[in-house]
Amino acid sequence: MTSSDPKRQSGEDSSWPSDLGRGEGVQILQQPGSGVGVKLIDLVIHDTRQGLSFWADAEDAEAHGCLIYANGWDGATGRGHGHGIYVQNRAGKKRIENNVLFDQFGGGIQAFGSEKAFLDNLEIVGNTIFDSGALSRHGYEERAHHRERDVLQEGAGQQHRLSGRLHRRRDPGERLRERR
Repeated sequence: MTSSDPKRQSGEDSSWPSDLGRGEGVQILQQPGSGVGVKLIDLVIHDTRQGLSFWADAEDAEAHGCLIYANGWDGATGRGHGHGIYVQNRAGKKRIENNVLFDQFGGGIQAFGSEKAFLDNLEIVGNTIFDSGALSRHGYEERAHHRERDVLQEGAGQQHRLSGRLHRRRDPGERLRERR
């Protein structure tokens, strides 16, 4: 899956900019019953707004063996937007396993929770993630000043299982090395 829209710079600092026509790779809608039990297996998702929007309503869903790269855009000022996978979960189990994610404008896997956005029963295992933020003009600089962007988890949740290989560079000229 890909988007043929070449525009990667927005004049807005928004997660849903109105001046970009770039579409989602795969978006599970945020409505009850959407994506329940879906299995996304061996997909190639690149050059989209966001690789996989894996919202809480997709109960007992799985992304396995996908190649996800070069997704997102730059906002007007502060940061790159668009992740390889954006995930939330409330009921059932959501499994993200053995995927390869690299070169996003935003993060590799973003799990963001709040009082209304849940991160329960996530299994994020065996993924290889590197160079998140590298395509953004803010990428390496932002990552060095703030935090690593390969797997971001914010908010409360329960029963998480996170494991896998994360690779990093401090700047584009450095060789990849495994983060332990």
